Amino acid sequence: MNYEDQMFKQLLEQPDYIPAEYMSMQRAGAIKYTNMGIHFGPIFMNQVNQMKTQLENELKAQQVQLQIKQAEDLSLFVQAVRSAKALPLVMSNGLQIENNTQNRSKTVVDQDLFFIGEEISAQTVLQKFQQLGGQIIPTFHGAVLAQAADQQVEQIEATQPADETENELEKIHTPNVHTMQELEDFLQIPKSKMLKLVLYQFKGKLIFIFIRGDLNVSTQKLSYVLGLNCYENQLQMASTELINQHGIVEGFGGLYNAQKCGQMTILFDNSVKGMKNCVIGGNQIDYHYKNYNYERDNKKEMKMVQFADLVENQNVPKGILVEAHEWIQKVPLMNSAGKIQEYKMITVRIRWLDVLAQIQKFNAAYSIVQVLPKFEEQFKQYQELVQKIKTINVIDERPKVTFGQKKDTAMAGVFNKIYMFNKNMGPDGVDVMVFENGAWVEKKEIL
Repeated sequence: MNYEDQMFKQLLEQPDYIPAEYMSMQRAGAIKYTNMGIHFGPIFMNQVNQMKTQLENELKAQQVQLQIKQAEDLSLFVQAVRSAKALPLVMSNGLQIENNTQNRSKTVVDQDLFFIGEEISAQTVLQKFQQLGGQIIPTFHGAVLAQAADQQVEQIEATQPADETENELEKIHTPNVHTMQELEDFLQIPKSKMLKLVLYQFKGKLIFIFIRGDLNVSTQKLSYVLGLNCYENQLQMASTELINQHGIVEGFGGLYNAQKCGQMTILFDNSVKGMKNCVIGGNQIDYHYKNYNYERDNKKEMKMVQFADLVENQNVPKGILVEAHEWIQKVPLMNSAGKIQEYKMITVRIRWLDVLAQIQKFNAAYSIVQVLPKFEEQFKQYQELVQKIKTINVIDERPKVTFGQKKDTAMAGVFNKIYMFNKNMGPDGVDVMVFENGAWVEKKEIL
């Protein structure tokens, strides 16, 4: 691509407000950072496609492009796979680009890949990315590849002292209070002292979940705990009819005074452990309980309770680059012997913007042209040679910009190779600078 024809041009001088981790991509014209988010140019997208293809080829996986918006979309495709002869298989979802997201950079560029195979594993997938300088860290049923510079792990902090005295259970009137925020404002008690009730159903059975009020349930983790898979939408929000059968009042529900507890699955998130004097729903419209203590007030039901890690985005290293999770349930397919065999399924989420921000250089070239059109023979030779460069290549023919200025611009960007088309080019090659082991090395390259 010619320098003058680009969407985002290479510029050494950039505004101070651009974050340091994006500066080299901005200077290279790979991205355009604005106050509305980040826009992505051909250099960025080319690097994404190269790395994705490399991963798929390394795993020798047959590639399929999907547009998955919900579990049913993946389920329909998996059911259409004829036999295990098609494995290993990778199903790629489209890029998910979002602006103004919380707790991450202003813009995120994520992509989900779904691998099915016999020998594949979460660790295998992540090892293909390890050369990026990250560190593989085991997580819940999988692993993540995180930035080496930041391995801090988020933890749930205790919100009450361990020796807190259990107060007497108290029923309180809470008119027109329906959300956790409204309840916090009404009682002047923080959400971290409340138990949030989340209700799902599976095959007609109620799934009762208590989690600390300031946290959210991860449906992915819940599926793991229940032994469900990601390619069949088996988990649903509980119906009003099923909730009513257990004496639970929507918006004001709790375990105290609930009915038929033996006929439902009761899960407490690990964040609930040790909590005392909590606020819960009163199973009556416009009423809640204060000073609820589960070991005391639901002593009988606690025998049915299972504690589990259900928190969304909890205990995951910050600075995450790639996530890989292996599903508990397998994909049943016919093997070469004509029998049904179960195969592993790995879900991989790649955070491309974070991944590429960690790479010093892309597989991209910058060509500095020092020969002028008036020297026809020399210029024709350059035109023939430059066409032989296989990687994405920015061709800088600007006549009024010095060699030093072009070189500084190229070196400050994400390009890993700089071609110099000058009077020295010939049958023995072209002068080139290659970025190797953190430094620029001068070489000759025959095109």
